[in-house]
Amino acid sequence: MASPSIEIGALVPGLGGGLALFLFGMRQMTESLKTVAGGSTIAFMIIVY
Repeated sequence: MASPSIEIGALVPGLGGGLALFLFGMRQMTESLKTVAGGSTIAFMIIVY
């Protein structure tokens, strides 16, 4: 019984695409929070966190 191998050719693009979507979403949320709450509140949240 052969052990399942990891398909590197499919894994790398999938991880890269997932990371790109995650970072894009984080940037969108940051910009939205800046608009709603103001820049000083965001700076405070980043320092506290």
